Amino acid sequence: MKGYELYSWHTRQGWYFSLLVGTNRLKKYKEVTAPGVRLRGVAALKRKLHQLPKGEEVFWVLGRFPQIVLPPQGIEDELNAYCAQQGLKLIKAIA
Repeated sequence: MKGYELYSWHTRQGWYFSLLVGTNRLKKYKEVTAPGVRLRGVAALKRKLHQLPKGEEVFWVLGRFPQIVLPPQGIEDELNAYCAQQGLKLIKAIA
């Protein structure tokens, strides 16, 4: 296992995230945004991050799909702080 992959995107309904087990395989857009894996809002993402063991690496995947973008700086800062508090390594990964 190669850490976890984090994806983020925005719709009219707000911010969505998906947190998937990292693999060597490139994932498709439909795969990372599928209803079964997407999380609506920061609170849902935090609940999922809380389940990860300390020391895990979470790669915030950017640049692979035009729809996958970073949230506003305030949300990004909040998630960086939360991951640090949980003992997780949040790393931006530009594809």
